[in-house]
Amino acid sequence: KAMQHVLESNGFARCGLIQLLDRPSDTTRIAYQRHEW
Repeated sequence: KAMQHVLESNGFARCGLIQLLDRPSDTTRIAYQRHEW
């Protein structure tokens, strides 16, 4: 949660989910994209 806050407070916005297929568990990650507001 702390890293998500750091990203969002520095101009990054959530833009989707990434599925990691080579891991047996904990396979979903949040994708971020930089926005120039």
